[in-house]
Amino acid sequence: MRIRAAATALTGALALTTLTGPASAPVAAAQGPGASTRITGVDVNAGKDIVVGSTAKKHFTVSVRAEDSAGIRDAYAWLWRGSSAEHIDGMLYPDTIEGSCTDTAPGAALCTLRFTVDPTLDLQGSNHLAGGWQLYVEATARDDGYASDDRYRTVRLKRAARLATDAAPEAVRSGKPVKVTADLRRADWNKGRDAAYGGQRVTLQRKDGGSWTSVKSVRTGAGGEATVTVRPTRTTTYRYTYGGTSTTAPTTSAPTTVAVP
Repeated sequence: MRIRAAATALTGALALTTLTGPASAPVAAAQGPGASTRITGVDVNAGKDIVVGSTAKKHFTVSVRAEDSAGIRDAYAWLWRGSSAEHIDGMLYPDTIEGSCTDTAPGAALCTLRFTVDPTLDLQGSNHLAGGWQLYVEATARDDGYASDDRYRTVRLKRAARLATDAAPEAVRSGKPVKVTADLRRADWNKGRDAAYGGQRVTLQRKDGGSWTSVKSVRTGAGGEATVTVRPTRTTTYRYTYGGTSTTAPTTSAPTTVAVP
């Protein structure tokens, strides 16, 4: 069973309501007439997690490599999330139904599909959809043979995070205390803005001429802030880093420098 016709009306949009029934659901790995079509490789967002903020659109591509003795006509891919292929909570389709395909060898082609996610529309009220998504992929040969797989790969859709660092005072005498504060926030798709992210471990790093060195790891409070007191003996630059989670992307703050005359 193929899903191309069922997907046509929803191209370019994320369906957030639960969908049921075979017409909307992905299908298991399958091949069409002739059984000679093969999907040989798929690349999603250059191998990186798909990170989406609270307002800016996110563009990414899915590249499908396939082969068939008759040649490849087109390829298709989409992302879905749910408890099973019969109970889907969300679907993300490409901007166009068919990929842009280029022959790479006799009987082989590379097809690219472009996706756009607008968090203010596609992800509104959907923080729960951050995490692992399944990739459906399909390739069609020029003789109408095809191959498809509804769970080709797990892809992570993550909420963007941002981290700020502030030092006070910004100029001190050698050995005097300086408070270096982190402010961690992440995209809140439910509310359409960034929100404080508490209970997370952030790491203060310093650099005073060489490479970055970790100073101390602390957890953010309910307001997303954490503070470490340092006593620099020379002019030093500080920053905080955050390692991320399965649903939130890692991030590093811009550096701030404390001058020591």
